[in-house]
Amino acid sequence: ENGPTELRPGTHYHTRKLAAMMLAAKARKTLRKAVTPMLKYGDALVFDHRILHRGRANMYNEDRPILVMTFAKRWFRDLLNFPRNSMYDEIKQLG
Repeated sequence: ENGPTELRPGTHYHTRKLAAMMLAAKARKTLRKAVTPMLKYGDALVFDHRILHRGRANMYNEDRPILVMTFAKRWFRDLLNFPRNSMYDEIKQLG
């Protein structure tokens, strides 16, 4: 298992007020279990980038190359996944 992507179906509706919406969904028992699609070499996984997702641990000593392409309206800013300050900016300031 080289760290497949894990998705939480339906969470793209919760990302505006994430903590409150996730808690409410859990209380109402509408929070769906995470899924891990098992893909083969050459497969593509396409999903709404607002859905909660993560890469699981890579248990092999092999690289896990991926290609990520995000399409959105020009005005949309995804501050949850891409905050204004990056780790690179902080390292640059230290150097």
